[in-house]
Amino acid sequence: MSSSSSREFVSGRLGPLIVAIVVTGLLGAFVAWLFLGFGVYTLRSEVNVVGAELRYPDNLMLIVDSCHKAPGVSILRETDVDVQVKVVASSHPFFRGGDNCQDSVGVQLQEPLRDRVVVDMHTGQLVSVTTVR
Repeated sequence: MSSSSSREFVSGRLGPLIVAIVVTGLLGAFVAWLFLGFGVYTLRSEVNVVGAELRYPDNLMLIVDSCHKAPGVSILRETDVDVQVKVVASSHPFFRGGDNCQDSVGVQLQEPLRDRVVVDMHTGQLVSVTTVR
């Protein structure tokens, strides 16, 4: 087989097969990367604060709808009349897990809660606070 014949064989029969194998491998790796939640596509977004427990006069445990998505307080503002909180958790734009469970996030206040109300900054709603002793 001459040099030009072997090039024709590779480009004619094996070329498309090699390209298909490489493209399939890259596509498979990309899909796995997306669905496993790796990379820059894992974002932090706001979640609802659905309740709170007052553990100590200056310690709240916020109950949030995040379902094992590493929630954390992103904003905590205290005034004489209220405590405003915003909680964020991980999210993935292409893969949504179940949102049917809740997590808790501890908050240390600078002053005891006393008669102040707790406000979820994400929804603008008052948060029901239960005292736990």
